[in-house]
Amino acid sequence: MEHAGSGEIDAAGISAGLDILPRLRPGALRRDGRACLRTVQRLIDWGRDRKIDIATFRVTPEEIAEIGKKIVQGIDGAWPQPPNLGETIFFGGFPGGERIEVAPMEFSLGLHSAMTPLTDFTEYQLGCRFDRQYWVDVRGLGLPKVGYDLGGVSGGPMLHPVYRDGVWSWRLLGVISEAIMEQDFERITAVRAHFILPDGRIGG
Repeated sequence: MEHAGSGEIDAAGISAGLDILPRLRPGALRRDGRACLRTVQRLIDWGRDRKIDIATFRVTPEEIAEIGKKIVQGIDGAWPQPPNLGETIFFGGFPGGERIEVAPMEFSLGLHSAMTPLTDFTEYQLGCRFDRQYWVDVRGLGLPKVGYDLGGVSGGPMLHPVYRDGVWSWRLLGVISEAIMEQDFERITAVRAHFILPDGRIGG
């Protein structure tokens, strides 16, 4: 990533938290050294004036295929309702503290992902307060220490695993807007995906 910020490819393009746009300059968003996407020129919409913490960017299917990713697509056309409280969601993003410069203006982005129960939601956002007593180190890499800085994961997806007709798939629930990792309070918050219209514009 050539300029500060974070983003995730989703059904509308690249979605990101509002915090990245003031720092973007006309430049490129680079993934795995294989594709450069003009960020400012690709902007579809930014929900700042509607107090919606999402920005969307236009990306072609060919560009997504070039970087080896898949588009998250709904299975019935409408954004899903939030899962029931206590049901499992998935989230992922790239914490700023895990970025390693491997060459001039080229960075390796350390992915942080987890599955955790949904603990609350409103018409605007979804929230997951972490409970460490239930954490399992499924990858054998060790669990994050208390206070581990998740800053930088904004723009990452919050997804809901869906099992239908013998097949697992994912539904986009929201776009991460905040991560708090304090001694006695750890929580991830996402703005609900229903603000993203089919053409990538931000409704509300």
